Amino acid sequence: MDFSRPLKPGTVFTTMIASGASDLSKIPLPADFMARFSTEPAPTVMVSQLQPGNGATDVASGTTIRIPFSKVMDQPEAEGAFSL
Repeated sequence: MDFSRPLKPGTVFTTMIASGASDLSKIPLPADFMARFSTEPAPTVMVSQLQPGNGATDVASGTTIRIPFSKVMDQPEAEGAFSL
């Protein structure tokens, strides 16, 4: 079994081992074993501390617009998605 691959975020998993599985001495599980778990939600990206702030008025024409994100972004994609 290979459990080295990352699990899909935000997913409920059910594991099961059938009662036929046995140890090295051939002693089998007395019954099927089942367990459930869920993975953490997928990470989200958020805009934080927009400058100038949302709804700001009388912003100077020379003001630099700053849009920091909560995660490192793919710069070409972020720039391609931006409009003013």
